[in-house]
Amino acid sequence: MGVIYTPPMEIMEQDYINHMVFLAGSIEMDKAANWQLELSAELEKIPNLTILNPRRSTWDNSWEQKVDNPVFRVQVDWELDGIEASDTIIFYFDPNTKSPITLLELGMVIQMIRPEKGQRAIICCPEGFYRKGNVDIVIERAKKAIQDNYFFPKDGKIDDYILVVNNLTELKEKSVEFLKNRLKNGPHSNSTIF
Repeated sequence: MGVIYTPPMEIMEQDYINHMVFLAGSIEMDKAANWQLELSAELEKIPNLTILNPRRSTWDNSWEQKVDNPVFRVQVDWELDGIEASDTIIFYFDPNTKSPITLLELGMVIQMIRPEKGQRAIICCPEGFYRKGNVDIVIERAKKAIQDNYFFPKDGKIDDYILVVNNLTELKEKSVEFLKNRLKNGPHSNSTIF
């Protein structure tokens, strides 16, 4: 069985050896679907998987979002540390939200994905998301940079590094399929599997 962490839980040392997945995406309370809960329930069935779900059950909208607010700081640092430590980052842009933090995280992550590093992204930005065009262009440019990379395998496929899906159902199915296949070769396998 996989293990799920939410902030501010400290990740146990033994769970760092697993394949780590970060669920980046729309969280806006009362606007975004709780897609993280649904996907986590499916991913948890996969052995040797550490799932980082940033949706905090105890979030308080009255907290000031300032660097000197210790509770807010813990949340943001937990998310950034989780993204940097993860082998796979899964993005979902809910069309009912603005998701500015998800846009920021995509910009950060897309720069980290390189063939030699082993990190992957699965991205779902459905029709109706107000900045879909921006997201699509950022993904297109990132794919080109990866393909132009010296370490890109001659027989490689770009979808082995950045996989784009069209809707939430497909995101769930492809994420489970990807992670099951990836973990057949060990928690940190760098093999191509899409």
